[in-house]
This record gives sequence, structure tokens and C-alpha cells, in this order.
Amino acid sequence: MHPIAPLCRPIPIAILVFVSQQPLGAQESVAPYISAGGGFTLEEGAYRDEGHGGQIGVGGATTSGNLAAGVHVTERLKIGVEASFGRPVHRVSLERGFGITEYDRTSDSRIVNGIVGFAISPRLWMVGGIGVLRSTTIDVVTSGPSFTAINPRPPTTIERTLVWSSLAGVIGVEYEWLEYKRLALMPSFRAYVSNRDRGTEFTRMGLGPIVLRPSLVAEVRL
Repeated sequence: MHPIAPLCRPIPIAILVFVSQQPLGAQESVAPYISAGGGFTLEEGAYRDEGHGGQIGVGGATTSGNLAAGVHVTERLKIGVEASFGRPVHRVSLERGFGITEYDRTSDSRIVNGIVGFAISPRLWMVGGIGVLRSTTIDVVTSGPSFTAINPRPPTTIERTLVWSSLAGVIGVEYEWLEYKRLALMPSFRAYVSNRDRGTEFTRMGLGPIVLRPSLVAEVRL
């Protein structure tokens, strides 16, 4: 036997222990997660006053919901997929001559996007990504009666529906407000930017490009 052989025996054992411990630490930092939440959707809208050639902006708000799943790659990096939805209603009345025109618009915006999140502090996350916005807009225009003696007209109602999809960019923040074992409650905010106004000059809905969705999210790390 070589004189240094007894001294070499502990070395492979030490290397094996070191290598076997490294993946365990890496696995602990990789944590799949799922989350669900609800809040509000705030959408910018605009109504075209075709009779006078101007536009009147009006906001719409309603409750919203969101679902997400992904992986915490490290303590400061995560990737995931999100889906959110909201259906605000916009209403406005315009006086035109001797009549009143009422606009009642429902915008159903469903957004699916991928995100990458970075922790800029132990509890605060910045997220950004890109996805697809699917918009279904129903516009109901009711014109009141005209009381002119020359051309009296009864009230009329016109309804139109536009459906389209477009790319949407997203940016947002999350704050890990409460934590208990594998559960975290987080106030969350998302801002989506997309070309939601499609069609010709006469078929456009006048929807603004920004959708804001603040919410409270419960995240479970698996």
C-alpha cells in the first residue's frame, strides 16, 4: 500500500458530502407558487361626440379578479404566468340640441401575460412582462326624442359589439404584507398598456390604452 493512501481516503468522502449538500440548498430556493386575488379595475375610456367633432373622456371601474402560477427561482427572482379579468361599465349623457344622447358601454378586458419579478427589498417586488389582451366591448347608444316641430323623432337605440386581441405590456409592484409559513398576503398593483381602440373613424370605441388593476393577492408556495 502506498504510504499516503490512508491520508487520501477521507478526501472522496468529504467531496461527496459537499456535493450532496449543494443541490439541497438550491432546491430550497426554487419554490413553485400559485396565487389568487381580487380588487378593482380602472379603465380609461373616451366617447366620440360625432355631432360636434370632439371627444369626452369618462372612466369606468368595477371589481376584478386574477390568478397566477410560477416559480421562485431564487429568493430575489421569480417567473410566472398571470390571468386577470374585469368588466367596467362606462356611462355618459350628452345634450344635443333638443335631445339627450346616452352612452352605455361595457368593456370586458381579459389579459393573460408572463411576468418576471425582482425583489428590490426583502418584501417589495417589481414585476414586468408582456401578454395578450382580449377585449369585448358592447356599446349602446340611446338618442332621446327631438322636439323640433319640423322633424319630430322618437327615441332610437343602436347597439354594436367589437371584439379584438392585442399585445399588452405590464408593469407592477407587490408587497409581502403578511407571511405565515408558506402563505403570503400581498397588496398588488398592475398597469397594462395596449392598443385597445381599433376600427375606422366611425367604428372606434375611443377606449384609452391604460388599464389599472390594484388587488389583494394570496400566494401559496408549494
